[in-house]
Amino acid sequence: MRSLRDTASAPQIRGEMSFSVASDANRLEPVFCSRRRPGPELELENRVLDSLPQVLPAEGNLCVFASKTIGAGAPDIVVVESGNELRALDGDCNTTPHVLAYLRVVGRAHKDTLASKFPEARFQLDSAIDSLARASLITSSGDIIRLNPSARQLVWQITAIEVKVADWRRAISQAVRNRVFANRSFVALPVPSARLAAQDPRVSI
Repeated sequence: MRSLRDTASAPQIRGEMSFSVASDANRLEPVFCSRRRPGPELELENRVLDSLPQVLPAEGNLCVFASKTIGAGAPDIVVVESGNELRALDGDCNTTPHVLAYLRVVGRAHKDTLASKFPEARFQLDSAIDSLARASLITSSGDIIRLNPSARQLVWQITAIEVKVADWRRAISQAVRNRVFANRSFVALPVPSARLAAQDPRVSI
């Protein structure tokens, strides 16, 4: 079984030209954790989201979160890859891996918070929580759901992506900070900004 591991010591840059648009069949449906503001960065973020199956090919299950508050920051995109064993816990309940992925990033959450993050699957949430609890992957204390240490081995990768159109210095600083919780940290930039950022010693291409 694969384990969560440190795969890069510095944030990596991806230029805009690296992205292609995924077909509808391969599209990953992200969980948007805050209101999205229209603008150039939103357009680039959408291109990154559409391209994730090609940019981050995975062997397991991918769960995608956008603008998720983690500590003092809110990475533009967080991708959590977990083992396909999760699907066996609750049959076709796609909510189960998403709940585990969310808890792997935040550590613990109120049940109402989980319900707000997965509004389209509220009717599956109790089933997902029960399945994870029966597998000893989470612990419930009242309405607070906590991730158990045993669940960490099911999560292979946590990837953070910062999307910026122009302020590449800020993007790099944010990407470095994201290394606190993510074992891979990327910066997505238009090509002109990526060329400038490539000169920063903190990043790799």
